[in-house]
Amino acid sequence: MTKKIRLGIITSSGFLFLLDRVLKYFALNQSTPRSILSDMIGWQPTLNTAGVFSLPINNFWLVIISIPLIALLLFWINSIKNNNDNILSPTVLLLLGALSNFYDRLFYGGVVDYLYILWGAINLADILIVAGAIFYIFTFKRRDHVFKT
Repeated sequence: MTKKIRLGIITSSGFLFLLDRVLKYFALNQSTPRSILSDMIGWQPTLNTAGVFSLPINNFWLVIISIPLIALLLFWINSIKNNNDNILSPTVLLLLGALSNFYDRLFYGGVVDYLYILWGAINLADILIVAGAIFYIFTFKRRDHVFKT
């Protein structure tokens, strides 16, 4: 992977991270819910003190668990070689989403969610994490398919 491609991946992911932080700032300072698309999508700032999918896990333990996971992602990014270009994007997406939510847990006692979609509130960091996980799945499925043929 060229330095230009790496820089593009990191820059675009960094932009999404900053956008999430700005939206969280607005969520913390502008708490009026607003409907965007009927009752299906809207702006609804909330503080999620539970775990993923609102599982009843104490915020303290989520912070403790997050530290080695973030360290692992940092190590993984540092060890990615030039021939693993498909691994860098999902790893950066996962890392930046995790860092944004980790910051919230440390400084606000929970994750700041602001986008209501059908069943609950999420944020852009959640979308980065899910997108990174899906990207990993497709990357490894494609790699398995290439090795089997």
